[in-house]
Amino acid sequence: MKPNTKKRVSIGILSAFCGIFSAAFTNVSAAEAAHWDADLKAYFRTGMIEGMSPNRAFQLPGALAKYRLGNEFDQHFEASLRQDIARFSNDSILSATVGGFFNHPYGVHNYSKSGPGHTRLAEALLTWRNLSWLNGGAIIAGRSMLHYKSADVHINDFFYRDMQGVGFGVQDVQLGKVKATYFLSRKDNPYQEYYVNRHDLFFEGLETNNGGTLEFGLNYVEKDTHRADTTWGWSTHVRHIQKIGETGNNSLALQYGEGPGTALGYTGDLYLNRSNNRWRVVEAYDWQGEKLGGQVIGIWQRDRFNTGDTQDWVSVGGRATYSLSERIKLSLEIGHDAVKPSGAAQRNMTKYTFAPSFSPKGTKFWSRPDIRVFYTWAHWNGAAQSAADFVVPGGALSRTGVFGSARHGGSFGVQIEYWTDGYQPVRETIKYMGW
Repeated sequence: MKPNTKKRVSIGILSAFCGIFSAAFTNVSAAEAAHWDADLKAYFRTGMIEGMSPNRAFQLPGALAKYRLGNEFDQHFEASLRQDIARFSNDSILSATVGGFFNHPYGVHNYSKSGPGHTRLAEALLTWRNLSWLNGGAIIAGRSMLHYKSADVHINDFFYRDMQGVGFGVQDVQLGKVKATYFLSRKDNPYQEYYVNRHDLFFEGLETNNGGTLEFGLNYVEKDTHRADTTWGWSTHVRHIQKIGETGNNSLALQYGEGPGTALGYTGDLYLNRSNNRWRVVEAYDWQGEKLGGQVIGIWQRDRFNTGDTQDWVSVGGRATYSLSERIKLSLEIGHDAVKPSGAAQRNMTKYTFAPSFSPKGTKFWSRPDIRVFYTWAHWNGAAQSAADFVVPGGALSRTGVFGSARHGGSFGVQIEYWTDGYQPVRETIKYMGW
């Protein structure tokens, strides 16, 4: 791909300006500072699908996530640009990060603050890192809404832990054998109506066995003193991460929360008292062989309400990729969700997707970009259809949706998906674009 000269020049000017600015605060010369490069982290997906409508998405009512391959109905882009702006004589570094995201669901032709389709400044963050008096840790302040210290399951895009928010804190402070992070957030995301204090304490990196580490955290959500009848809540989690062989990775997480803490790391409903609680177990294993790679997952969640009623969500699924050549791979994803409210019939849905892909950077499971053609088919039971009629009328599973009273349906489409492997030098990213 031919490099974009205009973009490279503009980024070069940004890097040079930040370098010269930082030289005023440090002992390095302007010439040395001019070589500091900005780093970019980015993700995007785009494509076309039969019907071009988000109402064709297959997601079971009561399930907090959907299996994503061939089941995403939007154009989505997010990026963060990070630049060092000052280096001090004690080797600490001050950096600034700016990031945003754009989301455009298929079939949406206008934008509003509360409606679908939006562009947001999601990140504006200052980080002062490598501080000796924090044992190499950092001070952070600002807005970080692009998955800060997050944990997710890739194949259904389920972020079951995320410390994002607007606030300040300290991160990666070495305390013996673990690193500690504390973050005080006032707002989880741009759509949260009220400011609420949320405290997150997180420890990671405790070695438990050969190739295994443990992390654990505590989350506390304060009551809103400006609104009557609100209450406080809390949650906790523990996660074991295990390296298996050369390419295998396993993650097992246990979470529990009460009251507003039932969002398990996020800010939940402040009007829930602490007799409302949630348990969750998340298991994910991914691997990569010579030709075959993939990820399999299992999720179990139980909500208990102050009425004594419960609702269980179980999700089991997997995606496998197989390399046909250096640039061509086949992907198959199967996911099953079940939701069982107490006193009501169990809802079931199973979704299947087959997707041949052209992958310029290689055909491993995690290799991107992917240019894929896919066909998705799903079926669901009567209880799922009745719940959709009530919760999401017009949705794919409802009787008023595109599939009518049928309890099965399919979609055909194409999609391009790309991401950088963490932060990459901007000059290299723009020059090669990962191809």
